[in-house]
Amino acid sequence: MSGWARGRAEILGMLERGELSQVAANAELADRLLATARQHLASARLLADSDPYLAYVAVYDAIRKALSA
Repeated sequence: MSGWARGRAEILGMLERGELSQVAANAELADRLLATARQHLASARLLADSDPYLAYVAVYDAIRKALSA
């Protein structure tokens, strides 16, 4: 079973109910988001020992941006 066949009905249902929305792909924006995510990860490494809470926030934001990309 392909990745799209698995879960297809659920995704289409979410689109129909307005729980998800389709957006056009934007490679330039995706590249910028990934670059920012990489920078956040580098910052998190530097902060891990001195400020683990802020490092966690940086990692969280890196993940969010990477998934958005």
